[in-house]
Amino acid sequence: MRRVLVVGGGFAGLAVGRDLATHFLVTIVDCKEFFEYTPGILRCYVKPKHFDALSFNLQPVIEERMGCKFIWGEVKSLNANRTAVIKPMFSPTEELIDFDYCVICGGCNFGPNEATKGESLWFPTVHEIGRSVSEWKQFDERFIEGRRRHIFDEWDTLKRLQEAKESIMITGAGFIGVEWITEIAHFFNGMPMAIMDMLPQALGPLPDNAAKYCQAYMTKVGILQAYSIKKDAQGNYFKVAWSDGIDQKTKKFVRNNQYPMGDTAVKWDEIPCVSRGSAGENTFGSKGFKQPIHNGTKFTSGKDYNCIGVKASNYFLNHEPACLSKMGPGGGKWLYMDKTLSCVKYTGEQKINMYNVSAFKPEHAADLIGVWQKNGDTWSNGKLTMKLDTKPGADGSPVKDKKGKDAKFLIITCKPDKDGEGIKLYSKIQQENGAPFHSGDNDFTYTDLKGNTFKAVAKGHEHFCEDDDGYSRVYAIGDCNYGCYEGDGPPPTWALPFIPKISYPGEEEGIVACRNIESTDALLFGEKENCWGTPVRLAEMHWPWGAGMFATSLGPNDACFVVSANWNKGSGIKVLWGSMSAVQKEVIEHSKVDECGFGFLGRAIWHFVHHTPVHLWGGGPRWGY
Repeated sequence: MRRVLVVGGGFAGLAVGRDLATHFLVTIVDCKEFFEYTPGILRCYVKPKHFDALSFNLQPVIEERMGCKFIWGEVKSLNANRTAVIKPMFSPTEELIDFDYCVICGGCNFGPNEATKGESLWFPTVHEIGRSVSEWKQFDERFIEGRRRHIFDEWDTLKRLQEAKESIMITGAGFIGVEWITEIAHFFNGMPMAIMDMLPQALGPLPDNAAKYCQAYMTKVGILQAYSIKKDAQGNYFKVAWSDGIDQKTKKFVRNNQYPMGDTAVKWDEIPCVSRGSAGENTFGSKGFKQPIHNGTKFTSGKDYNCIGVKASNYFLNHEPACLSKMGPGGGKWLYMDKTLSCVKYTGEQKINMYNVSAFKPEHAADLIGVWQKNGDTWSNGKLTMKLDTKPGADGSPVKDKKGKDAKFLIITCKPDKDGEGIKLYSKIQQENGAPFHSGDNDFTYTDLKGNTFKAVAKGHEHFCEDDDGYSRVYAIGDCNYGCYEGDGPPPTWALPFIPKISYPGEEEGIVACRNIESTDALLFGEKENCWGTPVRLAEMHWPWGAGMFATSLGPNDACFVVSANWNKGSGIKVLWGSMSAVQKEVIEHSKVDECGFGFLGRAIWHFVHHTPVHLWGGGPRWGY
């Protein structure tokens, strides 16, 4: 049996372990000894006993129930020769282990602060590089008891602030910020609270009616709200001017038309806010809301919680900078992946790899495969040449671009085969003055006389860990990866638009990675067709429909549930709200924890969510994976 190394024991890591344990020797590595249900962790800080319902020790679940192996330790380095350097807990030295396949699902941190490596309350500080600069070094959150002690300590802080009636400020009105302040408002009512965001309203990704529902709840419970306010790294505040968002054709408001037009400095007491029971414009000053004071080491009056952004934590690949993105949230360093979720190294346009040529005639496939090096305005793999040129249309004249100019295509002319057939492959239209392959790939198509279309894919990257047969052995899934597969146009035209960093898409990506590991294993050992006689092929990731479902808690008795959201701001439909939505979120929470703990009821409820035998909607394959 082949060996699979899984980096991370969260939602995605446990999903991979459950799927592969039957046919592979699976080892799961995690920095901490426990699992916690991250979407519900905020409740624990205001109701500490809730932590027991959201957490469990990993070793008994992984080894005794799932039948995998568990290593409590940190992956320090992942290498292209299929080895990993691991620092086990309680060991003074590092250890080297090897693997046949690896799935990276290490997640990310939930804070943008580089000084503390993205440390926040919502995720335990477990990496060595983070613990060395932590603001709460007294708690070793690799241990479940260390995590619990940190929760108790924050509860004590909130209790002290409530008794002194000091100010609570939340910077960031996204999902974490809104859920956090509404939990505090329910369990620690009576103290002044406010939430602030640079966007014109809370919960930017949600549809207007859902965002306004949540804002109305916060107003009802006495939470001050300041929107279009930005805070810089030095603690200065600015009022952001936004365009009106009016579509000039329809004359209707469109949130996608809103964009920042400029900043104006504003003093704390002059920050405008929305308040319960007050008409006209209110300010923090008029409401008597005092600014939390930080002396450079700690808060001496009130407290400001920073609830914005995420930060990558892929420290084990710092020695492979080509695998890490230069852009993205929190300063980048997210793992590049291709459409199959294989971890890749970005090579840009200087070095192109050609894939997906097996459908072509053997002679043409042999000429197309390989690495294409750039030389001036052309690329060559030593057998063929790729160059920019025009493409004849149906009438024989060059195809035009949107500006009416002769469009430029990348063209490959293959040599005639044994039957004397030569073919010419064309890419999509290339952007004017744009670098081909800047987005990572370019599809080359050829249509024969029978109308059959063949496609080869040229990629501006290469597999990070590739075997002698050209198959990838390392996959990057969940919150650790770049989260999209870019294209030249707007996100809706991309092969994979931005995916939210939440648990559902991470688990869905895990299923795709598992299928590709199984397919690769079958292809390597001679099983070219499945039981239905269909050729074994690698699956490509799609934008998962479940990534558009958001359940936003508003304390324990209210919530708002949205479905059908996508990469467009304001998309989605509010389908459930109020106490029924709160109950729904409780059911999701407890059943997911049971599934992750390998409980029967949880697996019975959630198994077919990701193992749907027939996809009637969404971007997945019709007959499942």
